[in-house]
Amino acid sequence: MSELIPWGLGGIALLFVLFQLRIVITSKRMAGTRVEGLDQLVGSSESCDGRYLFYFHSPRCGPCRTMTPEIEALAEKRSCIIKLDVSRDINAAMALGVRATPTVVLVKDGAVEKVLLGGQSIEKLEALLG
Repeated sequence: MSELIPWGLGGIALLFVLFQLRIVITSKRMAGTRVEGLDQLVGSSESCDGRYLFYFHSPRCGPCRTMTPEIEALAEKRSCIIKLDVSRDINAAMALGVRATPTVVLVKDGAVEKVLLGGQSIEKLEALLG
């Protein structure tokens, strides 16, 4: 019986890796898809030349806790950054196919241009916005 434990642990590890891989592949496939209800997500934000950066975070996410203050500082300078808590804005997360936090989605002219998973540097996010 004890010889089955390594196989069971290996199977669990494999499932975890496959789940993560699925999230990455799904995120990459989002590029180019149109965003339904963009006006509702953007609200009263300025047009920003049709470029919006959506930041999806969660209060229980460790990398989000590090990244959120930097995003908030950047959002004070740039009105086209939209912060969404996935625990409160589940419909927005579903509309953009977000399955993990932190996730940054760049939307240009109503279509998803780029999806970034995990913690990102502020320099990289500023470069995305141009």
